Amino acid sequence: MTKPVICGSARTATGAADPPVDPDGVASVDDGTGGTGGTGRRLAWSLLGLALLYAVVIGAGDARAFSGSDAGGKAATVATMVEDGTWDPDVGYWAADADPDGDLHPLVKTERYGDRWVQVTSLPMIFAAVPLWHLGGARAALVLPVLGGLAAAWGARRLARTLGAGTGWGAFWLVGAGSPVVFYVADLWEHAPALGLAVVALAVLVDPTPSSTATVVAAGAAAGAAAAIRAEMGLYLVVLVVAGLALGSVRATWFARRTAMVGAGAAAAVVVVANTVVERAVLSAGVQSSRVGRQLDLAGAGPADRVRDAAVTGVGLLPSTAPSALLVGALFVAGLALLGSALGRRGDDARVRIGGVLTVLGLVLRPLDGLGFVPGTLAAAPMAPAGITSVGADPRRRLVVATAVGALPLIWLLQWRGDLLPQWGGRYTLLTGVLLTVVAAVAAERGGWRRPAARLLVAAVAVVTVLGLAWHVERTRTVAAAFDAFEAEADDVVFLTTYPHLPREGGAWYPTQRWLRVGEGGVDEAAAVARAMGTDRVALVEPAVPGAEVGGPVTGFEVLDQRSVDWLSGTELVVTTYGAVGS
Repeated sequence: MTKPVICGSARTATGAADPPVDPDGVASVDDGTGGTGGTGRRLAWSLLGLALLYAVVIGAGDARAFSGSDAGGKAATVATMVEDGTWDPDVGYWAADADPDGDLHPLVKTERYGDRWVQVTSLPMIFAAVPLWHLGGARAALVLPVLGGLAAAWGARRLARTLGAGTGWGAFWLVGAGSPVVFYVADLWEHAPALGLAVVALAVLVDPTPSSTATVVAAGAAAGAAAAIRAEMGLYLVVLVVAGLALGSVRATWFARRTAMVGAGAAAAVVVVANTVVERAVLSAGVQSSRVGRQLDLAGAGPADRVRDAAVTGVGLLPSTAPSALLVGALFVAGLALLGSALGRRGDDARVRIGGVLTVLGLVLRPLDGLGFVPGTLAAAPMAPAGITSVGADPRRRLVVATAVGALPLIWLLQWRGDLLPQWGGRYTLLTGVLLTVVAAVAAERGGWRRPAARLLVAAVAVVTVLGLAWHVERTRTVAAAFDAFEAEADDVVFLTTYPHLPREGGAWYPTQRWLRVGEGGVDEAAAVARAMGTDRVALVEPAVPGAEVGGPVTGFEVLDQRSVDWLSGTELVVTTYGAVGS
């Protein structure tokens, strides 16, 4: 039976809803499952088209490299598990006999769990990626984030229809192809899968129309899975519950369905607890809970740094913490918000003109700075600021906006401090961008996509998204080319590096290359460890910095040759190869 759609219009005598107002005459009413007009076929084709877009993005870059070294650490874990034929997420340490404390371990932020060397912060995605990597290597493992992106787009459409959109296709494409989701589907990282699970869960939990108890409980399980693989998703769930109970109409709906809602909460808790049980069974410790505990301990530290980091991950358009750069980002976001306040209104008023000027200014200045990260959530998802200013009076939209915005200060209070520029869209707050994009898409659809404000916002989405994909492609291809160059001599040399994240960037090559990070003891100490492990040749890999010395003397070794390898943002890595004296 087709579920009726309620978009704020009066019901007919048969219980069906009147079609929503569609100024552009392009909307059609359907239930999202193929109930009318072949929507099921359209949904299937749309998902296929989105999957093909993701395949093009992945194919244009290099699937063995990612947008950040954290993802490289996960790739190193999966590659090692596949190489060793085990389900143990132990990346090992080839020089442990000479460096038992792991001070020079090649993968930064590797932690000890008993005799294991562990990189990952959650296990479910790692376990799911192992059989895929067996089948087709790093490219096959990216099926997981691709499925997350498809789920996010599907959930966005369902959520948009719940919030009053006629068709919800705008939300589908803006989230699936025009938000940070499309950036993260090419990373072996939990962000896209967690987003997909969370958006689908919220679409069901926010829906005021009766769903089966099984559907609501499944949504709770999906929410718990999102929190299990990305801890910040748990904060969004907490804010959702608090905001929903504070809104009378939402609270009344939830109380009327209290059996299903209690079941959803129980399902979420069961999944989170089950994940902790698995972690303790595998590693004798709760990896995710330990990580959360450490962040809670640091919540009150460095208030000035936290304010700066909040600005960077909130409105950062340029990859810089300079006040002038943050001001550019803030003006860009303000322009987007002004455009959002005009969504659904006819005419070209002052808000559209001012918002358009600020938006275009940001879109001109950002590419002039070159390819690189857009670290702010509200800047990387240009529809998001419009979602705040176009929310209207509908309680469901207010619930979604309250959830998206209310989680921000909690995440900013608990997120890692510093080093937040090399990320796309404030990766801890990606769900905020997606939820606000859906709200803005609803307003744009109801007001008409041909309105000047809507067109400017879509243009901003297109420019920022293309910039992000171009950067992802360049970054992954450059990183992969560098590690392929290292691979050519990996059998005969140990690589030493003063750039701590470098070995983790090449996580997919981890099982076949021997690296050491230069620690407090300097290059001599690292070379001595390599020599103690029976190595006669080492290669020091350093970023080329104007005016800085590279390839200096190393005790017990002599220089054999020196060469350069292209690296990111037009920089180079200088590789100086040494041979042991008398070898």
